[in-house]
Amino acid sequence: MSFKITIKVVLKTTYTVLLPIERTRGQMSEYLLRQLEEERHKLNELGAHSLDQHIALAHNQFVQEQSRKVDELIIRYTLKKEKARDAGQ
Repeated sequence: MSFKITIKVVLKTTYTVLLPIERTRGQMSEYLLRQLEEERHKLNELGAHSLDQHIALAHNQFVQEQSRKVDELIIRYTLKKEKARDAGQ
């Protein structure tokens, strides 16, 4: 079972994310990887938009927030993979 969330980004692009309620370990890793790729894509779009407007990436609050989201997902994914490896999977 899952539920649907729609997120509107500054670029007026609509992203739909399906959030599974229950996941196995393998599904969780796949889910995190998909989320990571989606958030990276958003970061790239925001960065390109910022550069098109001649705004430094370091001074763009939206780019910085999105970058933190990507960083957090990378950490979560890495920890999940290490935990699975240590558990013998």
